[in-house]
Formats: sequence, structure tokens, C-alpha cells
Amino acid sequence: MKRNLEPLFLPKSPLVFTLGVVQFDPVLAVGNYIPDIHESLRKNGFPKVRERMVTHRIVQTDAGELRGELKKQWEFHDSANRTSILVDQDAVVIQTTAYTTYEEFQKLFKLALEFVADRLEVAEVIRCGLRYIDIVEDPQEGDMTDLVDNGLLGLADLNGFHRKHSHSATEMEGDDGTTIRIRASCVPLGIVLPPDLIPCELVFEKPPVRQTPFVMLDLDHFSLRSFPYDSKRTLEHLSNLHDGLDHAFRSSVTPHALELWKKP
Repeated sequence: MKRNLEPLFLPKSPLVFTLGVVQFDPVLAVGNYIPDIHESLRKNGFPKVRERMVTHRIVQTDAGELRGELKKQWEFHDSANRTSILVDQDAVVIQTTAYTTYEEFQKLFKLALEFVADRLEVAEVIRCGLRYIDIVEDPQEGDMTDLVDNGLLGLADLNGFHRKHSHSATEMEGDDGTTIRIRASCVPLGIVLPPDLIPCELVFEKPPVRQTPFVMLDLDHFSLRSFPYDSKRTLEHLSNLHDGLDHAFRSSVTPHALELWKKP
């Protein structure tokens, strides 16, 4: 892959969770392929498998009632439960709490595309996306504005009042038709993942519930432009999405924060 920015090496990286998704036209017979997919993934570091039914979408019945439409998912975990490959009828998703570099993350995607999308003979990709969750801890000296761009944190204080919670959301459309969403939540304590990513069965390096203040940075870059499926083209597409998120992350935090996280 080709980067537009030099890689960041952050021994104290605030990154806690990474998700990547490739969505395609439904393959309704996906269940017939799962035994072969499981066997291939089992031999390549993902021996554990879990099955579940999830709500796919909300539909309206002829009687005017709203009903959740279910679909089956299979999630393949590594031995440490730090990384999983999720498969269903219209998507393959990579999730990890053990992210090191994008190059290593892309190797997982290459593996998943080879054993899942290629095997399903996917015809068309309809959505690609990458999502990074960073947890910025309240510094021992100074405040959050020393680490996170002040524009994401909202109004700090009023006379006699101090910020307890704040939430912001920014959506930007790129010249290439992709979309970046930057959400920031400043909270006194709580779970390190946004509600739509819960439940999560992966193991976290640090406790997933924090008892001290933090800012959750939720960076999401996705494309809804469809294209004929090809593994190489799909990986290139994901690489371009990562490049956009790299810019978004560097713009969301301060130079002081990057220097702080570079220290061993």
C-alpha cells in the first residue's frame, strides 16, 4: 500500500478498537459455505466460532407494524479473543483490539477476502468502511484541550459551571465521494465503545469500562460507491479510506498529544 503521510509510531497510542467492513450484494446461500470458511480460518489463526441471529433491518408489515428482520452471523475469533472475522450474507467485518499498523490490519483483510469473498464469488461491493475508536485519558496536568482539538469538545465552562459531558459530530464529504464522520464524546466515566458496537466479545488491553474522565474519538470513513468485486481493488479502496482517517486523526488531536504518545 502507498501512504500519503509517514506512519505514526505511538507506543502510548489511544487506539482501543478498530473495525473494517466490506459489504456486498447478498449471498443467501452463505450458510452452505461456512464449513469450508471455518476450516480455512481455523488453520490460519481463527479457531473459535460463534453463531448468532441479529436484527438486519426494520421492515413494515402489511398491517402497518414495525418488525425486525433477522439474519444469521458467524464470528471467527483468534485464540486470544483480540481479533475476529465476522461473516454474514452480505458482509465481511474485521474487528480487533490488538491493532499495530494498518499494514498488518490489511493482511487480515486480505485473508478474509481470500477465504470469504472469493469463496462466495461476490459480484459487487456496495460499501467499504473503516472505523477507529480512540480513548484519550484526562491528563494529569492541564486538561483535555491540551490533547484534543478544542473544536470537538464544545463549550468548556460557564461562570460557576464546569463541563461534565459534551458530544459533537462532524460529517465531511470528500472530493472522491467518500464520507468521514468525526464524533467526540467527553464523559466522566463509562464504556469505551459507542452503543452501536456493543456487545463486543473481544478482550481489551485495558479495562473497557473506565472510572475516570476520557474523550472518546469515533472516526469513521466510508464509501457507498459500488464497484465490481476484485480483492486487489477492494484492498486499495480500504487503503485510501485509511489515508483519510489518518488525516482526520492528526487533525483531531494536538501536536502535544502526539509527542506525549510517542514516548515509550
